[in-house]
Amino acid sequence: MGWVKWRSLSSSQWFTLLMFTILFGINIAFGNLSLHIVDIPFSQVVRATSPLWNALLTTVLLNEYTPLSIWASLVPVVMGVICMAYGDFTFSYLSLVVIIIGIIIANLKSIASNKYIKGFQLHPIQFLAIVCPMGFLVLLIISFFNGEWDTFISTTLPEMKASDWVFCVFTGLTAFSLNIANIIALVSTSPLTLSVVGNLKQITTIGLSFVLFDQQPTLTQLTGIGLAIIGLFAYTFVKHTINEKRLKEKTA
Repeated sequence: MGWVKWRSLSSSQWFTLLMFTILFGINIAFGNLSLHIVDIPFSQVVRATSPLWNALLTTVLLNEYTPLSIWASLVPVVMGVICMAYGDFTFSYLSLVVIIIGIIIANLKSIASNKYIKGFQLHPIQFLAIVCPMGFLVLLIISFFNGEWDTFISTTLPEMKASDWVFCVFTGLTAFSLNIANIIALVSTSPLTLSVVGNLKQITTIGLSFVLFDQQPTLTQLTGIGLAIIGLFAYTFVKHTINEKRLKEKTA
């Protein structure tokens, strides 16, 4: 397939990817569900803990040791984003449970993606070409059962204008580009690093909101920015030091 080296898969590998696709679809479904029932500021606060969940799941599921220095560097990253995002929000135990389940599923998807792409020696484009169509079918089935499909056909579709279709195509292309960028970054780094970068995205988003909407950040938010930046530098330094040490051990 041109510059993409297309690999043949065994039946067991196809089955594994099918199971992963179900996780892929559930992750999207939970993300959409959280948008409906969870307050956005509260969601940002809880989602800031994602790197900690990623490190925990990697340790438990893959039996990979996460050095204490990595854990220590994650604390200011997480606390900084929490300080930045903290504000007036509506708390409920249901919202908390939904967000935590969503975080766990998203991190499971990230860890599994990294494992299967490298383990099956797949090109990221081939991986997406397999997973995305099957993921679409999973989401389609979910929409049938929760009534979204009927609502779309009977209510939404007849009222859609040309501008709505353009917007749908644009968001679809954006999501596709994001998937490619995420998978390539995931293969090049690690699930934990990608999760930490996700917190950097939150910092950037909140920081830009101050500029675009002419908002004055509070002392707590400024403290959060400082904490997060220190944490990001600390994580980068610790990760680089560990990688250099492993490289020297291999070449020794």
